[in-house]
Amino acid sequence: LAAQLEKDHPKDNAGIGVRVVNLHDSNMDNVSRSLLWLMTAISLTMLLIACANLASLQVARAFGRAREFAVRAALGGGRRQLMQPLLTESLVLAVGGGIGGLFVASWSNAIIGHFLRINNEPGFAIPFDARVFAFAAFASLISGVAFGLAPAWLASRAPAAEALKEGSRGSTGSRSHQRLKNILIVCELALALMLVGVAASFGVGAKSFLKRQVGWEMNGIFAGYLVLPYNQYGDDTKNRTFQRALLDKLAAIPGVEHAVICTNLPIYMLGGNTPLAVEGRPLEERGREPITQVASITSDYFSALNIPLKAGAFFSPSLTEKDPDVAIINEGFARRFWPGETAIGRRIKLGDSEKWTEIVGVVGDVKMLVRFDAPETSLQLYRPAVQSPNRYLALVLRSSLPPETLTKSVRNAVASLDPDLPVANPGSLYADLERNLSNINLVIVNLGISAAMGLLIAGVGLFGVISQLTMQRTRDIGVRMALGAQAGDIIHLIVGGGLKLLLVGIVIGIPGFFLLNSVLRRAMPEMQLPGLWLLAVNLAVLATAMLIACWLPARRATLINPVDALRAE
Repeated sequence: LAAQLEKDHPKDNAGIGVRVVNLHDSNMDNVSRSLLWLMTAISLTMLLIACANLASLQVARAFGRAREFAVRAALGGGRRQLMQPLLTESLVLAVGGGIGGLFVASWSNAIIGHFLRINNEPGFAIPFDARVFAFAAFASLISGVAFGLAPAWLASRAPAAEALKEGSRGSTGSRSHQRLKNILIVCELALALMLVGVAASFGVGAKSFLKRQVGWEMNGIFAGYLVLPYNQYGDDTKNRTFQRALLDKLAAIPGVEHAVICTNLPIYMLGGNTPLAVEGRPLEERGREPITQVASITSDYFSALNIPLKAGAFFSPSLTEKDPDVAIINEGFARRFWPGETAIGRRIKLGDSEKWTEIVGVVGDVKMLVRFDAPETSLQLYRPAVQSPNRYLALVLRSSLPPETLTKSVRNAVASLDPDLPVANPGSLYADLERNLSNINLVIVNLGISAAMGLLIAGVGLFGVISQLTMQRTRDIGVRMALGAQAGDIIHLIVGGGLKLLLVGIVIGIPGFFLLNSVLRRAMPEMQLPGLWLLAVNLAVLATAMLIACWLPARRATLINPVDALRAE
């Protein structure tokens, strides 16, 4: 179809083409899609941390049962018979965790659904279906095999003769257990650092994003939206007459300082993207022209939003459709086409129009309030509404009164001209923004909880492994203390081993932290991510949590009575 249109009507369709996407993809922007993938990846990271945690505990338990498995092997037990008990234990844990997870998911879904907003409406059901149960069963099964297979395999291949030797140390099985345990703990710590890091980066970045300077002021602004039906207002003359009358009524509302009718506010996008041609510059190939966002506004727009004038003048309220076409551009527009020169008096053509539009003013750049990704173009252009009437309107008022108190007056003003026109989403722009960003806050809370859980799981895992290994070294510790080792020596021995693992995990986790941050930065270029100070804080939190996890069993080891330890052996 696009090719045929280009062939039949080359003037209007050359170089345009068509882009086809499925309906599902068209309803979600890249930022929302990136956030969903981020949350999914963090959930999988938590699952990996939990699997590594349980695997390391199972390895430690298998090491403690080395003599038991050696006896089984000596009595004729095959590898399959030796592996089966540990695999069964792992699968029982995984299935139990999966069932418990479904109950937790049902409870958390109800909470998330209560706060989730779809199309600016709160409350959204997140039901379970066969796919959810199938995924839970599959994930539980794979997790059970993942954290149970390696310990079971190591236990089954331990040399029976070496394990049965009294006081045997340094056997192949023991070294394999120790190596796998260390690898699992290191991976767990690296994943925990990456998980905490990306969650903290997004949370801090999102909070600073909402407080950044955007080049305009939204506090004290009332906003409502109006759509004029084509059958009544498709004619430009009728449209202009209605807008002029409505603007007078809005300005007459008590307490209103500035009244504006425009096509859009710089919340997500300023206006439609329109190709342009600049006087004195060569024409670009069709479809490759520079584009600019174009907004249609009334004269008080910049005063209402506190957008500063940099050069020239604002639109005159007395401007009419019979006057020569004029426009106001942003500083970025002027810098691109006339660097170091004045843009005032320059002329451009917009879209397919053959008429020249003269630039009469330059204003400051504005950023889109809730847009995390970069707009298609940084060029911004404003046209007077009287010369570019539109049927999709935003009603904007700046007032010293609370914006929400103006809703009734605005509705009455519209109804006095056309009682069939409803004003959509009227009220405080700031309150509307908070509603629109509630889902982002939900993501921040979700990521924060996930990071805290990942850190907790890693800490518990390290504590459990160090505790088990400390118990298995009771005789060794007893001998050291009998030979004069002090409590500090024992703490240094045990904490030092955990500290080495922590340092290796940090070394592996830091590149992963930067990699995830770069992915986040590419997906949301408008969000300023925190610097190295956040990495330092994450390292401090992780190190503190892990050192506590190592210190507790080490402290308990210092309370061992050497005589009791040697008598028990």
